[in-house]
Amino acid sequence: PKFHEEYRILGSDASSPQIDWVEVQAIVEGRSENGEPLTIVGSLHIITKRKQMEQELIETKEQAEESNRLKSVFLANMSHEIRTPLNAIVGFSNILIKDPNLTDEEKQEFVEIINLNNDLLLNLINDILEMSRIDSGAVSFVLTDTDVRTVVSVCYQTFSVQVKPSLKFLRDFPEEDVTICVDTMRLQQVITNFLTNANKFTSTG
Repeated sequence: PKFHEEYRILGSDASSPQIDWVEVQAIVEGRSENGEPLTIVGSLHIITKRKQMEQELIETKEQAEESNRLKSVFLANMSHEIRTPLNAIVGFSNILIKDPNLTDEEKQEFVEIINLNNDLLLNLINDILEMSRIDSGAVSFVLTDTDVRTVVSVCYQTFSVQVKPSLKFLRDFPEEDVTICVDTMRLQQVITNFLTNANKFTSTG
């Protein structure tokens, strides 16, 4: 019968032990009358480099699988984020076209909402185009003094045409406004993500 095994051998240097892989192959040639082997012919090869290459291939495959998973997550997230400003642009554009009774003030308000969502959409597209900067952790932020009431009002108007009929979408602001130093577009992304999930996973209320 043939014998084939692989072993790891730990070197004798305790301070910096070296682990080598060896491959042992052997075959029995001839046996005595009582079945004892007369001759064993075999070989021993150091296969450390081969084992290292095998491990590198395994790690490369795992990295490729993780990369594919992250790509799928990224595409799902971007689809989620792009849909919100697109819905607002389409929704308010349709209102402007189909409702002849809108006042000039309402038309101007809807145009401003469309323009703001255009800006948000362009920002998202720029993020996609600058994936190398995102990977390196160098995402750019444009910080400005921002009126919170204005930001939240835009989000409210944007989602007012998207909320399911079974839900009540209420706006309740305190009397005093607050000004913060923030990246307005990033803040809008955060709020719209919360609202999108709330609209998606809330059945009534």
